[in-house]
Amino acid sequence: MNNKPPSHGSLLSRLRARRIKSAAARPDPKTLTEHSYRIRVRGHLDDSWSAWFDGMTVTTEEGAVTVLKGTLPDQAALHGTIAKIRNLGLQLISIEPMAVEE
Repeated sequence: MNNKPPSHGSLLSRLRARRIKSAAARPDPKTLTEHSYRIRVRGHLDDSWSAWFDGMTVTTEEGAVTVLKGTLPDQAALHGTIAKIRNLGLQLISIEPMAVEE
């Protein structure tokens, strides 16, 4: 059994390799894209709620259904929107991803 500590050079090379691997696994912020969603909830909200829902378009459908449509920058923003819906006591009906309009 070899009880010698690793040489300084081999330890550094392993640390560099690990750092390169972890950097490669992280997404490049330049490649992250926004996502558009159509979120349907049971309950009536008028279009004045748009600012509170980060600029999403607020429309109503028959049967006391409100539709929020818009682009969110990331999953955290989507979860924040869902939390706002919950805090208002609205029933979430559906969340549909949509193609981002360019």
